Amino acid sequence: MRRGVIVLEGLVVGGVTGLVGVGGGFLIVPALVLLGGLTMHQAVGTSLAIIAMKSATGFYKYLDVLSQADLSVSWNLVYLFVALGIAGSFAGGAIAHRLPQSVLRRVFAVLLIGMGLFIMTSSVVSLSG
Repeated sequence: MRRGVIVLEGLVVGGVTGLVGVGGGFLIVPALVLLGGLTMHQAVGTSLAIIAMKSATGFYKYLDVLSQADLSVSWNLVYLFVALGIAGSFAGGAIAHRLPQSVLRRVFAVLLIGMGLFIMTSSVVSLSG
């Protein structure tokens, strides 16, 4: 692996994540595949580990922010999302193991483009409204 490129990509993903408040997974996976030479399965697993560590750190810090604003976490919503996320992970994992790498890459690319268009459309609507 080209360590310098990976370090630079990590800094860029971290910066974009912090700047616009979106999860870095959609940027980490293609970077790990294209720059790190990982398979889609390896990239997804590695990305999930990275996201879990970043999320735990961010969550810990944000508890302080919520406390200062006299707010708290909506734990019922957290538990619902966790349960649905676990179910979705098992379903997605079962499907992913049956698909060739090339199909996974195409599906991921389509999801990225779709998400980008959705965010762009939402931004334009919120700016004009």
